[in-house]
Amino acid sequence: MLLEAKDVGCVLRRVTSRSELVEALTDAVAVVRARSAGRLIVPTIHLAAHGDASGVKLVEELVDWSALRHVLLDFAEAADRMNRSGLALLGLTLSSCRGLHAREMFALGPPYPCFGAVGCGEDVEAVDATEAFVRYYTDFAELDAQAPELVRRMNDVAGPFRFELALPADVCGRISEGGRRRLAIWEQSRARRGTAPD
Repeated sequence: MLLEAKDVGCVLRRVTSRSELVEALTDAVAVVRARSAGRLIVPTIHLAAHGDASGVKLVEELVDWSALRHVLLDFAEAADRMNRSGLALLGLTLSSCRGLHAREMFALGPPYPCFGAVGCGEDVEAVDATEAFVRYYTDFAELDAQAPELVRRMNDVAGPFRFELALPADVCGRISEGGRRRLAIWEQSRARRGTAPD
């Protein structure tokens, strides 16, 4: 596998349910911790599945954006990848129809489950999504490029489809009062554990 050849640690699993996704990410925590050794490792979680505007469709169940948000936040906490301002230090890529709708996780307010999500806002052919992500990860392994450049380059091979990078800042102005309350509760719990934001 290209990423392993470039010494990029990988956990590859076929998951059919939310519980299997949680199991795979639990195994990935050990990989992230082992590879960190005092360095900041920023993992990327790649999901290749069916999808629609409400979430990711695994074989046995739909994992809606709210549920996926919780799964990612649990992973980030377990892997010590939450920063002090409520942002999980991990990327999310979605090789699925309507994967860009993952930005709905950001609209729920902080803490945010990832620093960015790459996906397509429309239905996408599997072959085009696969080609686009092969380009994304090839460029990731071989170039010193950031996500916006990787997305631009993947769109060169994505056929008629457009992939985009969604960021929490894209929806920050839309945080609800409930989202603000959740952030306050989260900050209080972090303060009690001695990990309060600056």
